[in-house]
Amino acid sequence: MKYDGMHLDVTPAVLFPALEERSSFTFHSKKTAIGFDKDRLIGNPWGFAEWFLKKTPPEAAFGQFFERQSLDYERFRFAKAVSDAEPVPNQDPAYRKSRAVIALQLIKRWRNLAYDARHGGRRLPPSVVLAHSVAMNANRTSSLSEELLHQVGCLVSALEIAEARGKTYEAFNPACNPYDVLTDRWPEDLRSQRIFIDELRAFAVDIERLRNGLLLISARN
Repeated sequence: MKYDGMHLDVTPAVLFPALEERSSFTFHSKKTAIGFDKDRLIGNPWGFAEWFLKKTPPEAAFGQFFERQSLDYERFRFAKAVSDAEPVPNQDPAYRKSRAVIALQLIKRWRNLAYDARHGGRRLPPSVVLAHSVAMNANRTSSLSEELLHQVGCLVSALEIAEARGKTYEAFNPACNPYDVLTDRWPEDLRSQRIFIDELRAFAVDIERLRNGLLLISARN
């Protein structure tokens, strides 16, 4: 459906009051060769969002630094594009997020690019699974690059532990455990899991190279 110019996917739900607030049944119907595979699932997306926000609270100092850097960059771009222009006016804060949330956004963007480039047609590791992992390991570092590398490493470790047991990784919504399985559709098998592990490991190498490059530039300046 359309709402205020945006496309929305709306899923009917029926509250399940026996569980935590806003837990509900949703109705799944997937077309198959012989008809429809129908199921009734229990979930709590609202509860997951509330849990995620509590695990990744905004960090004032980091948010202010990130905002200043962003505004400085925009001023630089504007000055390059327009001669004799006045500086852009002060803006409302654009970033009031934790390092973990920005790391999650970077991981999701990297995932999209990696799978578009090398694994077209394969199911993407779901954003909610990435968000769960990031929230579980949030804000234990002192910089964005450290947080990004830390989060990638934690996810690799969790996936490889499952792989060593001959199983696929499992994650559950803490607000609706054990009914709301976040990994019900991915990883489909050990092969899909291994592909993501290999991609994550390559990503970690790239992050380390970038961090070392930034350190070298800083030392030269």
